[in-house]
Amino acid sequence: MLYPLLTIYYILFAVLAWRRLPWAVLLIIATLPSYLIRFTVGPIPMTLLEGMVIIVFLVWVIQRFSSRQTRTISRHGSIQVFFERSEAKSRSLPVLLFLAAATISMFIAPDL
Repeated sequence: MLYPLLTIYYILFAVLAWRRLPWAVLLIIATLPSYLIRFTVGPIPMTLLEGMVIIVFLVWVIQRFSSRQTRTISRHGSIQVFFERSEAKSRSLPVLLFLAAATISMFIAPDL
């Protein structure tokens, strides 16, 4: 009974992500406790939240690198601001510092 409901949910979520990507991201934030819903896809254990993040990432990659994305960016001003190169540079230093801290903490952790 769980798998048909998950399939329907993921299809509807993918449609939402394709039409309104910012809304899909907000839905992920609103449903953060959905990491408690666990299931397996073949031998891979997953949660509902992981599936939503994977769908949003795939939709973003497809829209970002398709030829249609240039028209979408020019039509929606908020998405254009999000993908500007100057703002991406301003976000890169904190991300790199966070990744460096995570890597260092992984190697000095007492319990591997």
